[in-house]
Amino acid sequence: GHARSKGLLVVLDGKRNDIGSTAEAYAAAYLGCDSVWQGDALTVSPYLGDDSLSPFVERAQQSDSGIFVLVKTSNPGGGFFQDRNCPDQPLYEHVAEHVEQLASGTKGSSNYGVVGAVVGATYPEQLAELRGKMPSALLLVPGYGAQGGKAAELGPAFDSNGMGAVVNSSRGIIFAHQRTPYRERFADLNWQEAVASATADANQELGEAAGLR
Repeated sequence: GHARSKGLLVVLDGKRNDIGSTAEAYAAAYLGCDSVWQGDALTVSPYLGDDSLSPFVERAQQSDSGIFVLVKTSNPGGGFFQDRNCPDQPLYEHVAEHVEQLASGTKGSSNYGVVGAVVGATYPEQLAELRGKMPSALLLVPGYGAQGGKAAELGPAFDSNGMGAVVNSSRGIIFAHQRTPYRERFADLNWQEAVASATADANQELGEAAGLR
């Protein structure tokens, strides 16, 4: 509610999915201003198949919202399944191809569809590859900051206008007062000032990566 009062978009990192009526209920509960959670977007797992994604896509179109499908996640163990060859290419590439189909079929005036993809900053080579495979999909990019992803490696996530990607930083900002260089500048009681400073620094770095600064 606070974010909405400030005119911000709300992305719910729920990683939800199920089959049939349960997927429909998840979509209705999370997406759109008339839902319980009032999310503008929701992260969704693809591993129950296409019929489990359809309710989310339909709800996103109806409620002027969107979804981000897990394609190549930022965690170290993500490749255990996602990098398996099946048989001609890694599983994450198969998922990316399907995401692009869904995104291209729902494109609006921005040339992006309601279906986007989660692609981790911790795998910059795959990030560049997947931007090429999913030109119609907005990218949600976790892993920048606390997980080790570097802004200088994120340029390929953005399109030629410096758009097309949302880069997430959670711990790196929320707990900035506990890490260098903010720890030396801000006491624990001034954690909010550390958050503001870390946010400004992240915006500067990411703007440069996107070619906007």
